[in-house]
Amino acid sequence: PLPGELLSAGGLLKQSSACQYDRPLSFRQLLAGEKFGGYFDTNGEDAPWAIVQLPGDAELSGIVLVNRFEYEPESAWVAPLRVSVSTDGKTWTPVANFDQVQSLYRIALSGKAVRARFVKAERLPGKTDRFHLRGFMVYGKKLY
Repeated sequence: PLPGELLSAGGLLKQSSACQYDRPLSFRQLLAGEKFGGYFDTNGEDAPWAIVQLPGDAELSGIVLVNRFEYEPESAWVAPLRVSVSTDGKTWTPVANFDQVQSLYRIALSGKAVRARFVKAERLPGKTDRFHLRGFMVYGKKLY
């Protein structure tokens, strides 16, 4: 875990689409990092995304994304990946880019004064596979 409070545990998840394998009843585990996490699963589309809306503005200390690991060929569907933040859900500032597939994406933001209410993970254009994650955790300090 990263320093600070696990803010995403009180957040909401929205995604670009939902496919038949999507598990919205598991979103709480996905955002709270509980047990093996939940997961979301979009349709196959170019540039899919998922956004966590926090209960209010926060100063972020870090973000952790957990790739789906139970079926190896599908883990490659996540990258290339961009993670961005926003205070209004309209204007986005990138905080990390990942070109390589990883099982865990860890973004340390302590001391960088990153303020946000929304955090977006998006696969960059070029693939039309489904997009899914097993964990989407945002850490930091509440400003609300």
